[in-house]
Amino acid sequence: MTLLERLARRLVLACTIAATTLAFAANVAQPAITAFRANPEPVLAGTTTTYAWTLTGTSATVACTLDPGDGTPTVNVPDCAQGPTTQHAYSAPGTYTATLDLPAAGLKTTTHVTVVKTLPTNAKPGTLEWKYQTGFIYQSYIYSSPALGKDGSIVFGSGDRHIYALRPDGTLTWKVATHKGNNPREVPYASGMAYASPSIGADGTIYAPVVGDGLYALSPDGTPKWHDPTQEILDRAAAIGADGTVYLVPLRHLDAIHPDGSLAWSFQDPHSADFTLESAPVIGNDGTIYEASEHDAIYAFNPDGAVKWHYRIPGDTFSSSPAIGGDGTLYVGGHDLHTLYAITPGGKLKWKFEAGRNFEAPPSIGPDGTVYVANDVGILYAINPDGTLKWQQSLEAGPDRYGPHMIRDTATIGNNGILYVGSDDGTLYAFHLDGTPAWSFHTPKPIESAPVIASNGTLYVTSTSGALYAIHVTATGLANSAWPKFQNNNRNTGRAR
Repeated sequence: MTLLERLARRLVLACTIAATTLAFAANVAQPAITAFRANPEPVLAGTTTTYAWTLTGTSATVACTLDPGDGTPTVNVPDCAQGPTTQHAYSAPGTYTATLDLPAAGLKTTTHVTVVKTLPTNAKPGTLEWKYQTGFIYQSYIYSSPALGKDGSIVFGSGDRHIYALRPDGTLTWKVATHKGNNPREVPYASGMAYASPSIGADGTIYAPVVGDGLYALSPDGTPKWHDPTQEILDRAAAIGADGTVYLVPLRHLDAIHPDGSLAWSFQDPHSADFTLESAPVIGNDGTIYEASEHDAIYAFNPDGAVKWHYRIPGDTFSSSPAIGGDGTLYVGGHDLHTLYAITPGGKLKWKFEAGRNFEAPPSIGPDGTVYVANDVGILYAINPDGTLKWQQSLEAGPDRYGPHMIRDTATIGNNGILYVGSDDGTLYAFHLDGTPAWSFHTPKPIESAPVIASNGTLYVTSTSGALYAIHVTATGLANSAWPKFQNNNRNTGRAR
């Protein structure tokens, strides 16, 4: 073989190797960014929008940057795959171009963000106004139903071990860190998590029960008034009496706490070592305190702690809070016997309604006395004051008891004739009071809390995604009824009018 032939062969071989390398490189997945968007969009000026995107083509940790497009500093995102929770607040109305840059791959993508001064007057009910995302740690769910302060602040607890207060525009007013306690009865990961709904007293004091960390009393500005860490597991809301006494259930007893944090009295059933309280207490307009037991009994207490009466229903257990009608009738859903009970203020059975499945959610009461309650397979019932069925609406849950449409908390009734209820499928459903659907709003995780409705036409609801959603509605408050929502009012006092 001549020298020229050898050189020609080497050239052909080199070209083949180069072509093979290029072909291999072309088939190797390259990083790509898709579905870059802002949510909500449009967004109100001064409120937060959350950027979302999808990073594909790499399992490595790749940094990226986000330029909101309004002249503010670029945001560094150390791990682009974990970054689609980045938030920003635009201060002025306008249309902005946000840019997501992935320098390592030479990629850039943009999205437009429309910022408005107010929502359009023709905004549809169910439109998202803003969303606030709390921190992310293991089990950082939110089960807390928000409470509204006199200044319109939205107060709620989170599984990220913080109690939050937000302004009506979605900006943070303050947050208070809770502590991981050492209660041996509690699952370690849940200790310090503010799963219970807060309650707000007439003077603005916020009472927030925390799992394994006791009861917090906070001033409206978030400064601590007192903290009792000796309380046992607290994952139910407190009720507040007309005199400011706070009633709460640390698992096996009912405690009455003076506004200064000192104990007034405590009750534990002497007939049962396993006496467990699973529901938030409620208070009648005569000061009677009602509590449902996990062990087949409903109790009524005088304000001094003496047992007024107790009504036993053998074989049933109670884990949801009662509702109180305008005539003092107590409505409470049973778990094991799948029955809603109506009990007179004197402790006698008035009627019962059997649904065939467990009642996990507390009832609410409409302006005409209709009782609204849902069971654990997503069937919402409207029951007449005499105990007969008015209508029922199924969310088409599957056969599994913990199916995708399970309803775990109270339907909230607005002053516009619409009720709002969340579901385990992550949807907030709106129904007219005749049972016909009005609209729905979808979130990525289950909703296990009851909404509140502010006078500005905004509904607030939390999700187990760790977020609070502000949703535009046509209601400007709660229905004028005896018990329109969980714990009766937007302050979650649990006290009848």
